[in-house]
Amino acid sequence: MRVTLRKLLFVGVFALLPLAASPPANAAMIISFDDIKLTGGTVTGPNGANLGGDIGTDIKFDLITLVDTTSGIVDSVQCGASLAAADPCLLNFNTTTQTLTIDAPGGVYDAGADNTPFTADDGGVVIAGPVNLVTGTSMTFWVKSVGGMHIEGTDIKNPDLLDYFHLLASSFRFVSTDITLVGTSVSDADFDNTENLQLIPEPGMLTLFGIGLFGVARRFAGRRA
Repeated sequence: MRVTLRKLLFVGVFALLPLAASPPANAAMIISFDDIKLTGGTVTGPNGANLGGDIGTDIKFDLITLVDTTSGIVDSVQCGASLAAADPCLLNFNTTTQTLTIDAPGGVYDAGADNTPFTADDGGVVIAGPVNLVTGTSMTFWVKSVGGMHIEGTDIKNPDLLDYFHLLASSFRFVSTDITLVGTSVSDADFDNTENLQLIPEPGMLTLFGIGLFGVARRFAGRRA
């Protein structure tokens, strides 16, 4: 049977398409919600071993960062246009319903060239507020240490935030929230993902696959002629 260039190219494209579409995973990268320049919020309730009935209210974050743990910060956005506007991102959770949300009442802004929030080089709006950034369901809550707690579970992410960091939804899964308490008041909070992040494939990658495949197909077809 004679193998034509068109047939070979057609079969090759479908064979290599899954490879081209599979984004690279980077185990060194994490997404972090952090309270760099402000703290606040409360956790009230029995505060028992399983945090039964506890409710977290308006726990504040001011910076969302894509971090390469081997080389440093990659990019950041800040919650609200300015610290004075008092519009940070707010985490609320309920251990009875096993749910949580992170909202940005004042929107999300580019943190600026130095990735430091609320400095003179604040960037433009990334997502207009008020907006929901994360909605978590089937969450598990427990005490991590004296005065602290830990949260794990699944969640739905805001697509605009995913798009800004060039991440696929399946990889942006928050499963680690550490909250330090003084009484019922939150003195520190960190919300990080612990999954391998997957980047959206660049269009140039698909182009290179096509060029390479075309060259191989031409050479093979020439030998068959």
